[in-house]
Amino acid sequence: PPQVAAYGSDVWITGQQQSAPYHALLATSHDSGRRFTVAVQPALSSVNGCSLDPTSSSVVWAQCDQGNMHGDIPLSRDGGVLWITTSRNLTGNFAWGVFDPVSRNAAYFVNGLYPSRLNRIAVQDERTQAIGRPPYPELASMVFTSVSLGLALSDQIGPSGRQVLYRTSDGGAAWRRVVA
Repeated sequence: PPQVAAYGSDVWITGQQQSAPYHALLATSHDSGRRFTVAVQPALSSVNGCSLDPTSSSVVWAQCDQGNMHGDIPLSRDGGVLWITTSRNLTGNFAWGVFDPVSRNAAYFVNGLYPSRLNRIAVQDERTQAIGRPPYPELASMVFTSVSLGLALSDQIGPSGRQVLYRTSDGGAAWRRVVA
């Protein structure tokens, strides 16, 4: 299914052609969706379509599921015209983890292949830095409201299925339990 994202008057829609040659498509509007331009974007290829996370009118992240619990997190610094994918920073071989772009300059993530590391990636140079440990080995979600403040929700724990909410105020270096 198509995925829609917006930032101000900029709107992006991703989709995948349903017949050969199965191109990944990106429709972009800069006038609140009145007119769109459509382009083939090979970096946005996905088995389920890529979700988009814009953090400004120029910085757009995509989460693309490649199947078998693997995927990519492409980055565009020009509003979706060109996309960067790379395997050297853990976002090019992203497996079943959590990802949250916090600002136009940085994003936080836990790659499921390395679940004991919380990482931050810098937009300007795509440099990945391990900054701490996630508060729980398997997270259902994670969101940062600023570079230092964030919340993480554990996956269901045990037969009761309860979840635990954690909070950080130092950019993910340390976490404390908020609600169990």
